[in-house]
Amino acid sequence: MESESASDAQRQRSVALALAYGLLFAAVAPLAGYLNLFLQRCGLTDSQIGTVAATMALVGIVAPPLWGYGSDRWHNRRVPIALASLGSALVFLAFFKPSFPSVLLVAVLFAFFNSPLIPLMDALVLEWLADSRERYGSLRAWGSWGFVVMMLVFGLTLKGKGKAQGLLPALASFVLLRWLLFVVAWRLPPNGDTAFPAMAIGMPSKVCSLTANGKPF
Repeated sequence: MESESASDAQRQRSVALALAYGLLFAAVAPLAGYLNLFLQRCGLTDSQIGTVAATMALVGIVAPPLWGYGSDRWHNRRVPIALASLGSALVFLAFFKPSFPSVLLVAVLFAFFNSPLIPLMDALVLEWLADSRERYGSLRAWGSWGFVVMMLVFGLTLKGKGKAQGLLPALASFVLLRWLLFVVAWRLPPNGDTAFPAMAIGMPSKVCSLTANGKPF
């Protein structure tokens, strides 16, 4: 009975992690494919767009270690993933009324929240899998499928739309996908410790309790 319950819990965690990967990378599609084009159609010059991209890349180098340090210190990656998802969704809304000074400020804040998401997810999944890390590829594949599907959808639906307003559905989908990731994040394991019950399947509950506390029989 206990082994079946543990298996069900592990299965639910796996589904939540796969869904989180799908949502995480599905949101990358409109960001990578249409943000720069949207800014260009709103009147920003190529040099201004390049400055914005470089600024985001620079913040993307600094921010992930800070978030990683916080998640390690509090031994919880689920909360940072949820907060970063919500923060990136809210800040991204400011891109919809672009002027170069405001876009540059928004880019800093956006990169601060958005750039740590993939490292945090990877760290959480690898910790959770523990000695079953060969399953990482099957979970990570959901992210690839999410990205490919969204790129195909936008490629077909946005063809021939030459105005900035025509790209708003793609950019709005980023906000929606990050909001959904925020919701799903609370279904994720908080850290890698939840992998322990999977290794203890089939052991009597008393034995699991004693060994988990580091005490002998």
